[in-house]
Amino acid sequence: MPVSNFAALEELQANFSKKDMIDILEFTLPRISQKGVDLQRLLADKAWDTAAVTAHQMLSSSNNYGSESFNNMLRQIAQQNFSIISNALFQQELQEELADIKLNIIDWLVKNK
Repeated sequence: MPVSNFAALEELQANFSKKDMIDILEFTLPRISQKGVDLQRLLADKAWDTAAVTAHQMLSSSNNYGSESFNNMLRQIAQQNFSIISNALFQQELQEELADIKLNIIDWLVKNK
């Protein structure tokens, strides 16, 4: 299990009340999960153009959740760096990074509810 990284979430919270932050994260969590599933499927199907669009969409909010490596991976997909993104190890690491982000959000919610 990853070490919780609340710095980005706390930075985001500076703009919202705790209740609003909880509402935002509870709303966001299933959407992050679904986008991640969609992205993994697109990569597995070698649907590079659609994967690039999905990665670009995810980048707009992923900075709020505190994983620079995940953001870098999304950039690789958005730029369609085929030699990297077609690699099964890259795709596994992407899945693990996303799982860590989701666990971090869940951990934050548990500690702040």
